[in-house]
Amino acid sequence: MIFWLLVTSCAIMPVLFIGDFPNGQFRTAFFFQMGSYYVCAIAVAAAVGRPSFNITWLMFLVYFLVFFLYPSMFHIQNNLFPVFKMSYNGHSVQGAAILLFAFLATTYASHMYFGRNRPIVVKVPRQNQVPENVAFLGCVGFAIAAWALLAFALTELELREFLQYRNQFDRVVDRLGPNTAGVYITLPRITAFLSLTCAVLYGMRGKSKSAFAILVAINLPVFLILNFPLALPRFYIFGYLVFWFFLFADLRNRVIKNAVAGGFIFGACFVMPVFDAINRRGKTVDDLAIADALRNYVRGGDFDGFQSFINATIYVEGTGINLGQQLISAIFFFVPRAFWEGKSEHTGVITAQAAGYRDLNFNVSAPLPAELYVDFGLVGLIGGAILLGWAIQRIDERLTTSWAASLKGKCTAAMIGGFSIIFLRGALLAVGPMLFTLAAGLIALRLFVLKDGQSGQARYRSRARAA
Repeated sequence: MIFWLLVTSCAIMPVLFIGDFPNGQFRTAFFFQMGSYYVCAIAVAAAVGRPSFNITWLMFLVYFLVFFLYPSMFHIQNNLFPVFKMSYNGHSVQGAAILLFAFLATTYASHMYFGRNRPIVVKVPRQNQVPENVAFLGCVGFAIAAWALLAFALTELELREFLQYRNQFDRVVDRLGPNTAGVYITLPRITAFLSLTCAVLYGMRGKSKSAFAILVAINLPVFLILNFPLALPRFYIFGYLVFWFFLFADLRNRVIKNAVAGGFIFGACFVMPVFDAINRRGKTVDDLAIADALRNYVRGGDFDGFQSFINATIYVEGTGINLGQQLISAIFFFVPRAFWEGKSEHTGVITAQAAGYRDLNFNVSAPLPAELYVDFGLVGLIGGAILLGWAIQRIDERLTTSWAASLKGKCTAAMIGGFSIIFLRGALLAVGPMLFTLAAGLIALRLFVLKDGQSGQARYRSRARAA
């Protein structure tokens, strides 16, 4: 299904977008952007059509295809970009489109090169090496941490502030500032999610239904308070939903992978606008129309990835590269600015300033290629693409060896599926607290609840057969 949908979209795209462009540079930019779309569409069709496990690669492609490239072609055609309805000069748009094509084509080539003719080793683990009582105590430890962090958060916020619409809750976040909000809001939210996840994974071990029921009863209230759906940003909601889906779905199945790709298309075009209207603007479903949802897809600020990349090229052209300062600041996000005078603002903010945004009091994105380009220029963009293609291939290969055999593999794959898109969207410094907490929690889950050592037996399959 997704294969034929992508083939059809590629075939009709030149007809769909035919028309006048402001000048020749915009036309060149459009055709490079269309080339990037073709690269991702071909790769998605191939990934969906194979029975092999390639969920990290699929999520990377879906992000650029659905959230980045397709809306941007409407923006280029009209030279009207979603944030503040800005227009750019043809030189900047053309340069960004060429750089983006180079990044995506290099990532694709790297992924194919490092994945050629590699054997797949499927190891058979000893199941449930962690004793039942130790796993249960690990889940209880997560639950205690979640409730303790809720109590900690309530020293700064009132309970009713968690239980309101997002447009009201955003004012609470603005009042606290990004660093304080990370401590009092992001950390408790993700810990509550990890604690509930721990309870579900314990239940999937299938040893004690009564203990599982107790753990869910302990965790569900704190999760729903800290993650009240109407107050949550959409990337939290979709991250959680995708995580739970990936945890139980067979991600090697072609039908499931078609559902994943199709689900993200439907989610971007229809579900995201509905959530935005309800939890940000206080509307009801009866107030919405399909035309409004589609209009949001091509005009909404949620799909500003290419615009943010243009901003990055303008920043580098005017200021030069930052020689890793953005990456270092993202890694050490937890260091207060009071102790680190040179700590950077996140990449979306500094590039938006360079592009002349009139207001920076919102979450400006900085997609991964923008982060690489601002820090390391063209060399970093191409070198990062090579490393990224290699890393994605190796991650999927590793997950292929463990996913079917262990809860540990399933949980890791679900985390990647649920939260890779927010990592790709950025900015890294802005999403660092969330991703760091998720990574630390995943490590704790793998060590204390899901650990299942290897038996030493292995089954080998060639990549040609697996693919």
